[in-house]
Amino acid sequence: MNKSPYPRGCATLLAPVAIFRYDLGDASELVYSPVTMTTARLAGPARAALTACSECAAPHELKMRIRDALGCGAESAGRLLQTLTRVGALAPVPQLAARRRAPRAITHLCIPTRDRARSSLPRALDSHLRMLSDLGRRPTLIIANDSTSAASEAATLAITRRAARHYGFHCLYVGPKERAALALAAARELRCDPVRLSCLLTPARYDDSPGSARNALLAFSRGDLALMVDDDTRGEFWRSPNSRTGLAIAVDRDPSQIWLTREEAGLKRQMGDPYSAHEQLCGAALGQLFVRAARCRPDVLSARLIHDIFDSQSRIIATCAGVFGDCALDDAASILYAPLRTREQLSADAGLYRRFMTGRQFIRGVSEVIVCRAPVAQTVAICFDNTTLVPPFPPRGRNEDGVFAQVASRCPGAYLGFIPGMITHAPVGHCSFRSKISEHI
Repeated sequence: MNKSPYPRGCATLLAPVAIFRYDLGDASELVYSPVTMTTARLAGPARAALTACSECAAPHELKMRIRDALGCGAESAGRLLQTLTRVGALAPVPQLAARRRAPRAITHLCIPTRDRARSSLPRALDSHLRMLSDLGRRPTLIIANDSTSAASEAATLAITRRAARHYGFHCLYVGPKERAALALAAARELRCDPVRLSCLLTPARYDDSPGSARNALLAFSRGDLALMVDDDTRGEFWRSPNSRTGLAIAVDRDPSQIWLTREEAGLKRQMGDPYSAHEQLCGAALGQLFVRAARCRPDVLSARLIHDIFDSQSRIIATCAGVFGDCALDDAASILYAPLRTREQLSADAGLYRRFMTGRQFIRGVSEVIVCRAPVAQTVAICFDNTTLVPPFPPRGRNEDGVFAQVASRCPGAYLGFIPGMITHAPVGHCSFRSKISEHI
């Protein structure tokens, strides 16, 4: 019987794994391996053996390196090699190659809409489906409609089916009747009050909150990654030339930056596939991301974060893109919490301040991939890991994205990711703030 952690014989090469290491201060360290998704404690000899196994080699060669580095016998070197393999510090090359397979693909494009069949929805459908088609992608299109009249509902259904047929996409329409049927079926399955589920999924006639539509889209797209975009966006993605590669772990705050002009941000049209950034990050385990984080300040390494790194269940439940164009904020007081540089620009330039207050146009996003427990989420374009449970959106009232982020930040092991790309947000007609900054001072 072969009790070796690696296959019989010496043909299989073992390679070092990029593990997370945390010094415990007593000549031992705690390690987390993204291969085994487990933690283990390595004492002094095992740490020295790990240093000796810094290159890919056959098991018998690694055993000789450990023996020479530690001055131990062949039997002891073999036990140390088995320990390193068992904890995931070393792994067979075929196993590592299998882990480098293509990430999961976005399988659903979800759009919540309400009475926009003759304004922004046709433009959004055409631009997004055309870009997906050009990239060879064919996710299922799901439309959650909150129309307030039968005529608007019929027009939305006709426009959706026409666009899906034109570009060759499978379409799923989720209107009030479909959502009511889902709530009833789920209540029967869960043996709970159908009124509670109906409140989460069905729209209120005199409430324009998209929260219930977002909940319905999450329910109908269960199983993989679902990208949700607003019905007044365009399939145009932008990226700053100053974007940095790598990944950063941020503190529990909004990591977004604000630029007031396109020239200041240096935006350029993003080439290639803008959806792959969501796929590479959304659903990833926090420990796997941490071992390749480019920046992580010491003040970020809280006890809670360290615990989540070593917890195999901690992962990125959603990824947010930035916004170029209309900022989608109702209250001008939000600019009071903008970075100092942005507030100084508005104070120094009366024309810029006037344009901002009358058109609420600015650019909001990040310059690198950032993972954090942010108290805000940008849901103009957001991708969900729909293989696990995510918090529901409040079905009534505005700022449903803010409530979602606050609830998510309190869920154990749930993190949000922010990608360095911006989507064009261009509502039809003129948009302005509902309140002035002076009302809050």
